[in-house]
Amino acid sequence: MSRETNVDVSTPSSARQSDTVAAGRVRINLFWLVKLRWAGVAGQLATIGVVRTWFGIELELVPLLGIVSLGALTNGALALWMRWSERSVGAAALSATLSEHGRALIGSVTLADVLLLSGLLYFSGGATNPFAVFYFVNLVLAMVVLGGLWMRVLNGLALAAFTALVFVHRPLDIGGPVLLVDDGEGFALSTYAKGLLVAFAAVVAFTAYFVRHLSDELAARERELEAERARKADSDRLQALATMAAGAAHELSSPLSTIAVVARELERVLERSGGEPAAVEDAKLIRTEVTRCRAILDQMSVDAGSAVGEEIVQLGPAELIENALRNLRGRERVRVSVDPAAADLRMDLPRVGAARALRGLIKNALEASEPGAGVAVSVEVRKSQVAFLVVDAGSGMDAEVLARAGDPFFTTKDPGRGMGLGLFLARTLAERLGGSLTLESGLERGTIAAFCLPARRLAGAAGP
Repeated sequence: MSRETNVDVSTPSSARQSDTVAAGRVRINLFWLVKLRWAGVAGQLATIGVVRTWFGIELELVPLLGIVSLGALTNGALALWMRWSERSVGAAALSATLSEHGRALIGSVTLADVLLLSGLLYFSGGATNPFAVFYFVNLVLAMVVLGGLWMRVLNGLALAAFTALVFVHRPLDIGGPVLLVDDGEGFALSTYAKGLLVAFAAVVAFTAYFVRHLSDELAARERELEAERARKADSDRLQALATMAAGAAHELSSPLSTIAVVARELERVLERSGGEPAAVEDAKLIRTEVTRCRAILDQMSVDAGSAVGEEIVQLGPAELIENALRNLRGRERVRVSVDPAAADLRMDLPRVGAARALRGLIKNALEASEPGAGVAVSVEVRKSQVAFLVVDAGSGMDAEVLARAGDPFFTTKDPGRGMGLGLFLARTLAERLGGSLTLESGLERGTIAAFCLPARRLAGAAGP
């Protein structure tokens, strides 16, 4: 079986929107970076003007203004490209593009800013310039927005540039601290310069460590909140489904019963009066369809309400499979294999709800497979979970269908053969118990459903 495409169905459709949110966040970060760079250009021009006119310090205006202009030109080009792209392809398409290349673009722009700042400092006193602290603006930005390799590259570049500025720069006559001293054999770092480099490196390291870890913690908390909101949304949907199904069954019970009685009476009248056989068959068809409607409503009510309020019991993997296979049509086509390491594992779950969820997966596999083809159900131990793998011999699903698998009322079956609730209910149950449901599929290669549930080993039992 191909594992070409893998979808975590334990993540509801609302939670899967987090990728879109992340892509949009990259676009927003880039827009704010453009604004920050405009503020930086304005601040650099203001600083040059104040230093020259207020403090009376002679500056090399041509190279300084040239570097500031280069920063302004690159930022203007970036701003125009983003606005043009957003207007021509739309915000969503731009976000999708930036989700793939946005981090590299932000990293490249930040790297250019470090080099531009180093150029400004070179022509204005080097490491003795108090504005060298602006290195940390770019570094903190890289730590929060980029992280990973880009963060390490930018930290290393800033440290290397600052070190170089200690040795090579255009000095200013401002009476600053001495960085290089003549020890008789050449110029060496002064004690102040050594301390300055150590302090710069230490601040970079500590800032990187704490800001990155804080950012990771906030991101993890955001993901947890997103998952919790998704679980709450699914729970609300399941409860609404159960309420709707129960209400529909109650409200339609009387009219459906009346239709069934009238159809039966009509059938009898037609039979006694020698009516047309086609009319008799139509009356029978009405009763059959009414019975089917009632069965669908009852099944929806039972399925949606299964495991809600049901007692939690201890079950072994083999017992759960046996419960799922009981009275299942086509059971003889199911091949079961259980890892011996799972024999002494127990799961805390609702007996009926869990069996119904696994039965639904097996039934899906049987219906997807060719007539007479077998379905494999196996049990694997995965750390603290038991994985029930259901493998069919069907034609598989394409990426578009696989992405929607697990959404309520989505089904590719013929009308009357399913309501599209099996995967949704199995995922909801697995998630509520701390497990997951994943699907792996490819066209003409079948599908593997992995129904994972938390388990614990019996007291006194030896591990695998």
